[in-house]
Amino acid sequence: EDYHLNKFILSNGARASDYFHAQFSRETLESATATTILELSPVCADCVPALLDYMYEGTVELEGGSVLPLLELARRLIVPALGRQCDEWVTKALNDSSGS
Repeated sequence: EDYHLNKFILSNGARASDYFHAQFSRETLESATATTILELSPVCADCVPALLDYMYEGTVELEGGSVLPLLELARRLIVPALGRQCDEWVTKALNDSSGS
C-alpha cells in the first residue's frame, strides 16, 4: 500500500522515527526522491495505520492482536516512544494474567 506522508512529522518530535530521521537528514536515494519503500510482513503492514495515527495524532489503541506486530514495527522504524507504550501494555497484560 502507498502512503503519502509528511517527512517532518515522521522524523521530528517526541513521536518521531529515528529511522526516518536518519534517512531524511542524509543524502540518500530516499531523501532525493522523497520515496521510501519498506518490505513488511503482512501482520506488520496491517499495523501501519495505527503507527501513523500515533505519529500524527499521538493516539494509539493497543490490543492483544496488534500490540506485538506494532511493537516490532516500532522497533524496526525506531519509534522509541511507541515501543515504550507497547512494552508497558504487554507488561501490564502479563501481570494481569498472572494475577499480580
